[in-house]
Amino acid sequence: MIPPYQYKNLIYFLFLCSSFLSQDAGIWFVFHSSSTGDSHGLVPETKAELTPLGIFYNNRVHSNFKAGLFIDKGVKTSNASAADPREYLCLDNSARFRPHQNADPSRPRVAAVIDTLISFKNNDFGAWIRGGDIIIQNSG
Repeated sequence: MIPPYQYKNLIYFLFLCSSFLSQDAGIWFVFHSSSTGDSHGLVPETKAELTPLGIFYNNRVHSNFKAGLFIDKGVKTSNASAADPREYLCLDNSARFRPHQNADPSRPRVAAVIDTLISFKNNDFGAWIRGGDIIIQNSG
């Protein structure tokens, strides 16, 4: 089951959203190592986990099975093979969110600010966030 909000490009601004009753996570930031689907090969390849978050303000997540907000993991972007039989687009532990200016690892890091996240009645976690330079403020 795909969560109601699943972002693969962190340039988006997310504010005044409500997400509830998903099987996994209400809002899920997942990191692709390359473009997939119809955009494959049409956009420049980037490292999504290096892209700054943008604006995340005044969002509400509730009654989700695993977590209200989930920032972690990447996806496998190659087909199954004998060397790696996992299926295409399955979850992969290869990415950790670590934002830098212009998504360039040689440039300074940029803190992600999650402001006013209201998370309640989620089964496992209000938020599961793994990575670096993440500030959570005015949230509960």
